[in-house]
Amino acid sequence: RREVPVEDRGTQASFYGLRIISDRVCFVLDTSGSMAAEARMPGERSSTNGGQSTRMEVAKFKLGEALDRFPEGDRFNVVFFDDDVDRLEDELIEMTSRNLAATKKYVKKAKPGGGTAVYDALDAAFDDDEVDTIYLLTDGTPTAGRVQAPGELAQLAAERSQRQVPVHSIAFTMGQHGGDDKAASQALMLDIATKTGGIYRAVDR
Repeated sequence: RREVPVEDRGTQASFYGLRIISDRVCFVLDTSGSMAAEARMPGERSSTNGGQSTRMEVAKFKLGEALDRFPEGDRFNVVFFDDDVDRLEDELIEMTSRNLAATKKYVKKAKPGGGTAVYDALDAAFDDDEVDTIYLLTDGTPTAGRVQAPGELAQLAAERSQRQVPVHSIAFTMGQHGGDDKAASQALMLDIATKTGGIYRAVDR
């Protein structure tokens, strides 16, 4: 439990507009091949002309914003996933200037490629018993990993969470032109958030 109420702190961390009020957070981000698609960085007017960004670059930027405001002394971890799962550390680490610098180097190296093992990534986050809040970002539906059926995946996440570990879910479909994949991704993220007591956010503009 926080010693100082989050409302009394001078700086408020957030991730895609979702306030971070926990001090034991795991960020779980999609690095699959589709994250190489074009997207608008905050402040960019268009993603169709020179200088366009990718979904991966935008996600990294937003994660960097959250980490820069994450309170010193609180604990966090970062999990990237495509076909496989790659964790910054095996367990939560304390926010210090040294750990922040090391995390930024780790994030910078991430490249998009491969499939989308959503369940395996969530499972890795849940495996750390110290984690009490998860922020999950993906731009698609599962195409890899031990569980790929969306309904089964959301139910298993709910069983792991038992509403004690909310999964705040972000469907990053910016740049997609509608269709079944976009709708399916948004439906899955909404289902996971609802079943775990988290908050859902759609990023499609």
